Amino acid sequence: MEFVDSLEGTSPPFDLELASLGDDVWATRRPGEQGWYLPVAFTKRPDGRGYLSYGARATPKIA
Repeated sequence: MEFVDSLEGTSPPFDLELASLGDDVWATRRPGEQGWYLPVAFTKRPDGRGYLSYGARATPKIA
């Protein structure tokens, strides 16, 4: 994961391990963290654009 736009530079890029909870719904947490997992969902908006919803943030797919 790499932050861009207004969050760029706030954290170095890092990999996330995803545990499947169902169709297009996953759980993850940042490497080395203990405790609660964050929900992750891959969604499409009505206009067809893909998004990644991670925690409370929805981010457009750019790659």
